[in-house]
Amino acid sequence: MIMLLRPSLMDDEMDRGYLGRVKRLNGFRDKRETTDALRLWHAGRSTAAGKIGTTELLSHCAGVSLEVFTAAHMTLPWRRAVTPFHPEVAHGSASAASIHRISGFRLARDGAYLCPECILDDQTCVGFCYWRRAHQIPGRYLCPRHSTPLRRVEDEWCFLDTPSARLGSSTPIDYGLLLDSNLHPLTQRFAAIGDALMARAAPLALRSVMRALKRRAHDCHLQVDGGEARRPLLSDLILDSYPTAWLQEVFPPAKAKRRGACLHQLDGVLYLSNAASSVEAYLLAAAVLFASSDDAVAAFLSEDENHEPSAKRQLKPTPTQKALHDAYVAVGGRYSAVAALCGTSVAIARGRLERMGLPNLVRGRAQRDFMRAAIAFYEEGRTLVEAARIGGVPTEEFEALVREGGVSLAGALSSMVSGVALQAA
Repeated sequence: MIMLLRPSLMDDEMDRGYLGRVKRLNGFRDKRETTDALRLWHAGRSTAAGKIGTTELLSHCAGVSLEVFTAAHMTLPWRRAVTPFHPEVAHGSASAASIHRISGFRLARDGAYLCPECILDDQTCVGFCYWRRAHQIPGRYLCPRHSTPLRRVEDEWCFLDTPSARLGSSTPIDYGLLLDSNLHPLTQRFAAIGDALMARAAPLALRSVMRALKRRAHDCHLQVDGGEARRPLLSDLILDSYPTAWLQEVFPPAKAKRRGACLHQLDGVLYLSNAASSVEAYLLAAAVLFASSDDAVAAFLSEDENHEPSAKRQLKPTPTQKALHDAYVAVGGRYSAVAALCGTSVAIARGRLERMGLPNLVRGRAQRDFMRAAIAFYEEGRTLVEAARIGGVPTEEFEALVREGGVSLAGALSSMVSGVALQAA
């Protein structure tokens, strides 16, 4: 038996950052001591044989399914967005256990990124700050919440500390990268396509993506095979189209690219049946070949629907009430995000969650405002009028939310923001 302080997951909290909070709250010295303690705790609760991976331990510690933990708190959905290996397997599926053990805990880019404004907001609203997954996505150098520049920490294991503890040793992002990531249409399209693929419950089959890119490249009169260069190359188009510093930061092999010479890590996305390179190569190609992110994603899905074997397009079963509750907690009460995590439609998710007494916390205003008001009402015992004023939301809108919610909402809010849940094995 082992007693373990188990912190509740925060919205968009990074997996390594959550491990760090478990470490700090329990007074463990390092990652090894933390994971060893998690294994002992899990062994006392489970009869399952065999050694499980760190990500599985963390999902059990957080009290959510591995599928929810993967979709909302890991970079695996980005890194595995396009794959030649078992694309029919959902990112957090039990069938993907080996993927988690081999590469689940990897980062999507070197270093760690933080937002000073998020640190301040977190310390004001919840009393502590945490690392966000949204800040760790390749090509992103502005905070998506505040549109303020991110700062970088070179030590990737700094996630075991709080972001505030590493703010002083962080370095600012190059001003040119900030301008390119915020203003250039192709870097914006790259980000939008990546976000759309990352929101999927399962990856896209590499063959489907390759067919869509090849079809579009052929229409653009680019070379689509790996032979001697006879037509303009996709890699040259990418080199000419993207801001140089941003491109080399996001895709380092571009530094060695020579004009007129094939670079298989980029040109290969059109003809290599195994992965040509990282997912960034496919996103770079898609953003430059298609006029919009919607066009690119639609082309990928069309190829997947038309050409992938039907066995690989199995519909996900109707999500259980526990899966819906876990997803609701993980994403902070956003119906659309719950639907994406559970692989169902927003309409179905809305109907089920409303019957469970879990209202949509996104109501035309900042989600955090309604959450702050709900916490004041349910957790702090404030009156409805006081809680609405604390959250800065109209009283009538907040009253409508309270009427929809109830005991279930109070419990979900407690799970979202309590910070620490003390549970015995």
